[in-house]
Amino acid sequence: MIDDVPAIVPPSAAVTPSPELPPPGESSMPAPTAEQAQAADHVFTAPAQPHPVATMFGVLTSAILLRDLAVETFDTSGEDEEPEEKPNEDKDADSAD
Repeated sequence: MIDDVPAIVPPSAAVTPSPELPPPGESSMPAPTAEQAQAADHVFTAPAQPHPVATMFGVLTSAILLRDLAVETFDTSGEDEEPEEKPNEDKDADSAD
């Protein structure tokens, strides 16, 4: 069904690369200096210093979620159970008139 519909594609203009742009893969940027490389290494390798309040908040939240999960899993109050339905007896089905 979808194969019967012809595709409508607008004509595209040929794109020629500008002569002042370097070819893809080549960069016109100079290599970083030793100071720049050291600064980048310091930023990306510095150990994260977690905030103590955020850590305690995460632990508290995890404990509350774990408690809720345990209560929900092991709850035996029977509130979630549906009452058993008695099968309806059809008086006309078994009658032999």
